[in-house]
Amino acid sequence: MQDLIILIASLAIILILFKWKLNLTLTMIIAALFLGIVYRFSLVEISKTFYAACLSRETLEIAATLFFVIIFNLSMSAAYTFKKIINNMKNIISDIRWIIAVVPAVIGFLPMFGGALVSAPVVKEVTQKMGISSERKTFLNFWFRHIWEYTLPLYPGIILAAGILGLPLYRVITSNSILTVSAIIIGVIWGTGRLKWRPEHSTEVSSGKGRAILHFLFNLSPIILVIILVLVFRLKVLYALLVAIVFTIVSNQVSIRKILRSVAEEKYGMILMVFAIMIFKEMLGTTGIIERLPLFFKSAGIPRYLVISFLPFIVGFLTGMTMAAVGITFPVILPLFDGKLSLMTFSFMCGFAGVLLTPVHFCLSLTREYFQADWLKFYRKELIVPVFLMIMVGLIYAVIV
Repeated sequence: MQDLIILIASLAIILILFKWKLNLTLTMIIAALFLGIVYRFSLVEISKTFYAACLSRETLEIAATLFFVIIFNLSMSAAYTFKKIINNMKNIISDIRWIIAVVPAVIGFLPMFGGALVSAPVVKEVTQKMGISSERKTFLNFWFRHIWEYTLPLYPGIILAAGILGLPLYRVITSNSILTVSAIIIGVIWGTGRLKWRPEHSTEVSSGKGRAILHFLFNLSPIILVIILVLVFRLKVLYALLVAIVFTIVSNQVSIRKILRSVAEEKYGMILMVFAIMIFKEMLGTTGIIERLPLFFKSAGIPRYLVISFLPFIVGFLTGMTMAAVGITFPVILPLFDGKLSLMTFSFMCGFAGVLLTPVHFCLSLTREYFQADWLKFYRKELIVPVFLMIMVGLIYAVIV
């Protein structure tokens, strides 16, 4: 019981400090220090724990992977890849309804802050004559922008999850693939399937379609390359990204100087956040909480499914960050997975459900503001049902598999 009270206190500190706008890196370090002090560790013991966490192979590999994700994003941006892809799609897709879904989905291949705003103007342009509500536009742009976050090996949340679990990334991706497939199906049925106005096939999409498809695949090839190397050849995402970066630079003749300039100007708070999260995880392990809590939950009769769903959801909702939902709660609930990956998938889904529903999520707030959607109508008519369905998919998957 004492362990549980201390854990709740540490999580409360994290959430309070985060709400006070303190960055997650400092917040996690303070929480780790709190644990060390409460469990009466000496300064030397705390320092050793911090040192071990920062220099562990697991931590360094996650940090290096995220660094290369940033470099990959910068190289793709320097090649103007997504501007080219959007132009290609306009020449390929004849039904406007598919453009509404595909453009945000393609932009979602590249993790970026406020990425939903990149696709929002395209969605706004193609829906002008369709007579659909601002709330529906917000949903379509926001939902399809985030369908890959469960599985794409470029997203920090899934990279961090694999690191905390100590598993190859392809295994986490394979388990979570049910979520991406479900998100696409739900998005198509709930989103585009309810559009009443069906545009005629454009006469402009004709002779140049074959060439546009080739250009589309070429521009998307760096991301396809990463996915193939990770899932088919089971290469570590770190090395897959390195290969993809070189391929992008060479195939698009991108200036190395331009990328280096972007690298110098980039902020690396996300990487520092990884070190802080891993310090918190290491401190939890050193205190012995992780080993003792599952026994407490079992003896107290607290359902495992309640713990692994509620904690990630609350943290995801309060922070609006997948990395926070995973990084804060997975070290705590890891023993409750009992080696069952489907439970991890359910827990990941619950954490991401909180991220999808919270106004703290920048993509949601920015998209809603862009389309001037009503918050209440948006939640009631557009977002709550599909998010609930996704949680049910995760739950059924966890029970059956």
